[in-house]
Amino acid sequence: MDDQNNVKQRIYQCALELFSRNGYDGTSIRHIAKEAGTTVPTIYYYFTNKEQLFITILKNGIQELENSFVVECDLPAPQRLRSAIVGFLSYCIQNRNMTALIFQTWFGPGSPYQSIPSVVQVYENIVKILDDILVDGIRNGHFRFHQHEELAQGILGILTNYVARMLIGNENIDPVRCGDITMELIIKGINI
Repeated sequence: MDDQNNVKQRIYQCALELFSRNGYDGTSIRHIAKEAGTTVPTIYYYFTNKEQLFITILKNGIQELENSFVVECDLPAPQRLRSAIVGFLSYCIQNRNMTALIFQTWFGPGSPYQSIPSVVQVYENIVKILDDILVDGIRNGHFRFHQHEELAQGILGILTNYVARMLIGNENIDPVRCGDITMELIIKGINI
C-alpha cells in the first residue's frame, strides 16, 4: 500500500509542478507520466483523466490556502490577525507551485472548470475570516471602530500584492516581516 501511495503522490507532485509551470493546456498526461517515472495507464488507474487530476490538485490547494488563515480562537484579535497573515504568506511561500497554479487558474485566461471553487467564493471565505477577527477586535476594544468589511478586503489586497511580488517579481518574501509591516499599517495607519 505504501508503494501505491508513493506512486500516486509522485504523480500528484509532478502534475502540480508541470501544471504550475506549463498550464493545463501545456501539460500532457504523457509528460506527467515521464516526470513521475510511471506509465500513462498507471495515472489513469489513480485519476480518471487529466481534468480530474487537475481539479483534484486545485481543490486540495484551495482548501489548504483557506486553512492557512484559520488560527486559534483563544488568542486576542491582534495576535489572531497577525497569525492569519503570517500563516497565509507562509503557505504561499512554502507551496509556491500550488500558489502559482491557483493564481494562474483564477486570474489567467478563463477557467472553464465549474467544480473548482471560484476566486470569488474563496475571496469571500477569506474576507469573512479576516472580518470576523476584526469584528472581534472591535468588540473587545483591540481595534477602533471602522469599516471592518472594507479593511478585511484591503488586508487581502495587501497579501495578494505580496504573493504577486513573489510569483511575478521573484522577490523573496519574509512572511513574518511582511506580517509585521501589514499589522503596523493596520494598527497605526498612515498618520504622523
